[in-house]
Amino acid sequence: MLPEGGQVMKVQPSDLILRFDASSNEVLLLVPKSPNEAGTLKRFFAVPVPAEVTVSEFAGEIGVAVASFLHARHGDRFKVVESRSDGDDLEESADVAFEDARLLIDRIGDASTLADLQAIDTLLKHASEHGDEEATRYLRDTWPRLRAVFVRRVSRR
Repeated sequence: MLPEGGQVMKVQPSDLILRFDASSNEVLLLVPKSPNEAGTLKRFFAVPVPAEVTVSEFAGEIGVAVASFLHARHGDRFKVVESRSDGDDLEESADVAFEDARLLIDRIGDASTLADLQAIDTLLKHASEHGDEEATRYLRDTWPRLRAVFVRRVSRR
């Protein structure tokens, strides 16, 4: 039964669906398998649910994953833009971007896509451009080789 005023919506090729899988204790981010198979879903990303976590901590992890998906799939609408705040906020923004990128890197798996890697590229570049020296070093020294490994891994499918 639909709530009053509710409507039935069909799965679209550009949809992102979140599902909690109690058996694996993960929140799965699912996307249609292909534009022609919108009724069949595949895993885009999985976020493990820690044994103990606060709602706000977990909301941050889900938020990063969803925002990265939207940026990767709809970069014309969801852009990383420069903050208009004080310098301290810019530094914090860069730190958050680098930590967000590291969080996504830690979660890359067999079901990841090239869009995941593009989202990480964007976050690393954002942090680097806003003065995060650790992000700059990582982007220059570590990420290119690691990214090449991930590209081969996700391209095998």
